[in-house]
Amino acid sequence: MSLADEVSKKYDGHNAYVTGLKKLSLAGLFLFVFFAWLGTAGSYLGFFLLTVAFVASVPLYWQRFRQDKVLLLSVLFIVYLAGRTLWAVYEFPENTQAHINDALEWLYLWLFVPLAWSLKLFQHKYRTALLVLGIGFALAVIRNTNWQACDVLAGVNRCGFGFQSILGALLLASCLLGLLVFAPRLIGEKRSGGLFAVRLMLWLAVVAVVAEFVILTQTRIVWLAFVVVVPPLFLLRYGNEIVALWRNGRVVALIMVVLVGGLLFGVVKFNEAIFDERVTQFKDDTFALMTLQFDEIEADNPSFAIRVVMNQQGFLRWLERPWIGWGSGGIPRDQFFSAETDLTRHTPHFHNTYLEFMLRFGLVGGVIFLLLVWQLFSGLRTARRQHKVDKDIYFFLMGVSLLFAVWCLADFQLSSTNWRFSFCVVFGFTYAIIIADQTAPEQAALSQAVDKQK
Repeated sequence: MSLADEVSKKYDGHNAYVTGLKKLSLAGLFLFVFFAWLGTAGSYLGFFLLTVAFVASVPLYWQRFRQDKVLLLSVLFIVYLAGRTLWAVYEFPENTQAHINDALEWLYLWLFVPLAWSLKLFQHKYRTALLVLGIGFALAVIRNTNWQACDVLAGVNRCGFGFQSILGALLLASCLLGLLVFAPRLIGEKRSGGLFAVRLMLWLAVVAVVAEFVILTQTRIVWLAFVVVVPPLFLLRYGNEIVALWRNGRVVALIMVVLVGGLLFGVVKFNEAIFDERVTQFKDDTFALMTLQFDEIEADNPSFAIRVVMNQQGFLRWLERPWIGWGSGGIPRDQFFSAETDLTRHTPHFHNTYLEFMLRFGLVGGVIFLLLVWQLFSGLRTARRQHKVDKDIYFFLMGVSLLFAVWCLADFQLSSTNWRFSFCVVFGFTYAIIIADQTAPEQAALSQAVDKQK
């Protein structure tokens, strides 16, 4: 048999192996993105298939894995997580179960890696995956919402639309951001004709509904995040285009911008009573919080008071173990606060993701994770500068990440499957952009087959 025949035979074997992995990965990818919030069984099955395909692809990507800083930092943190958990079990044997359970929940977050490498295999399906993700979320809202209990039209009760209110608000705000950022693709580039008018009216209706849902969650931290993040992001996304439209006299397009602004203002005005109750009523406490005058915050406003007390107490407990923290399970509940009060007696966590992370893993864990985040989002920025990612996808990923970043100041939901999957989506879709231009597995398999014959 000639050398060419031997290489061809070995490559055929590799190619069949790669084809099987791609089918497995594709099935896992779309199972997960569709069921991420719609059903845990489907999403976990999707992640299982993604993980199996990822592990099985190690021989194909081994050289790339060894050079990938995000992957190396992920492995480093997982090793640290395991070591810190074992040490915490030794230190606090009475809290063993909490440390082990929470360690597994922290480990779940790193499933964003198999998700990203699956998206890499199917770069041409990236937008399709985003679309399926949005469809699955919409179906989850429709199916899981108790519409009667929400009393949506009256706006009397807080409603999470199938989720806990504070998490539902974050996901809905992310959806609203997506509708704004991807508007040209959703409405269509051709700005005339009956079909365009129908798509425009449908898009405006969906924007109004989602904006109303965000308000009805009555979640102030998400309102704040949206106000802080979205307007400057919108200007960065559309600023140059708006100026160009103005100079070119494209009145129709400019009217669309005004319509969107007027629509959002109308939704806010319609819900003025909700804002008055949730924001205006506590404006003094809000000012005290922003100016760090904690003693001025009134105890009869539990949402503010609890967070102030808990952040103060949590910071003091972190100072006791600043370098490596208390372990993956956090502080034993009987030692939760140095001075327990009525405000904090029934609280399961410190209502601050950053504080919880530092309490559990200390500065060592914090530095590792901060380096990981830096690699992800500096890589995303580099991809944008090199025109390897479209503008709308770039601003969507950055915007959602910023919304999550602000939200994490006010809550902690590691135990929530929906939150963990949301984390995986943001980090996974971002990481996929960074590794998208790497060598395809078929090429790696061929290279390996040739190298073995040298």
